[in-house]
Amino acid sequence: MACQGYIFYPGTLLAGPWLSCADFLAFIAHTGAWASTSQPLPRARLHVLRCCVLGVVFLGLHSTFAPKLPDRAFLSSGWVSHSLGFKLLYMWAMAFAARCKYYFVWLWAEAACVASGLAWSGTDWSRCRNIQPAGVELATSAAVLASVWNTRTGLWLRHYVYERVAPPSRGPAPFWALLLTQTVSGVWHGVYAGYALFFLTSTLMFHASKVLFRYQRNLAGNVRRISDFAHGLLTAFHLSYSAAVFIAVTLPASRAAWASVHYLGHVSMVGICLLGALVPAGKRREGGAREDAPVPASGGRRKLT
Repeated sequence: MACQGYIFYPGTLLAGPWLSCADFLAFIAHTGAWASTSQPLPRARLHVLRCCVLGVVFLGLHSTFAPKLPDRAFLSSGWVSHSLGFKLLYMWAMAFAARCKYYFVWLWAEAACVASGLAWSGTDWSRCRNIQPAGVELATSAAVLASVWNTRTGLWLRHYVYERVAPPSRGPAPFWALLLTQTVSGVWHGVYAGYALFFLTSTLMFHASKVLFRYQRNLAGNVRRISDFAHGLLTAFHLSYSAAVFIAVTLPASRAAWASVHYLGHVSMVGICLLGALVPAGKRREGGAREDAPVPASGGRRKLT
């Protein structure tokens, strides 16, 4: 019965967030983080209310703008006549409208987990936090983006795919480990061309972001802030460019979307990766920033319990 409860738990069944079976069993047995009965219930009520209100706001945004930004525009006769700036802005707006749907689903799932007590981590209600909308929209790199989007699924991918093929004890992970991880993520979304293209492209996006971070890590002051801002703009562009095919799904629409902007996303990603191979960045100075993790993780490399 416990395993059935874990599989069919309403707060995580349809779209996540993922939780380990060990955590769920501890929750129903009132052990571990749930052994204490002095949980801050007033804070829980406020957290649930915040998630529900924000979720409704994002649902309203999605319902308002998504119908006005259809992916079929890529196949329309007038699409190619628009300016490059219009096409890029359209892709960004369409991707934002689509993201709002996920913000709603995951915020309400988090609210359900908090209301039941399952989200208690021992110190706060972050165990089931799967999305941070502000973090996604203002991400300064692809690695930061990965840490605030579908966080719990990212944790599963890190522990059960990424670190299985590239254990941390062996040093920096090779590019193929990230490629394999993103391929696994793409396969479970479905066998559509748009999904495959998105996740394969996201591998390049993450790797390019790592290259840029290596150049940034020894910067400081205003120069670092300017570089973070520029990296953030590039991340927003790469995300909306890649997400266009995830939304379009079909191969003809995906090809039309990318071709209409001259494959600028791929050109920039590949160019950055080649730059990193030809002009290696300097070594990290003492006390400098550490390299961002290429695969999303929640709570670092902690052991699952």
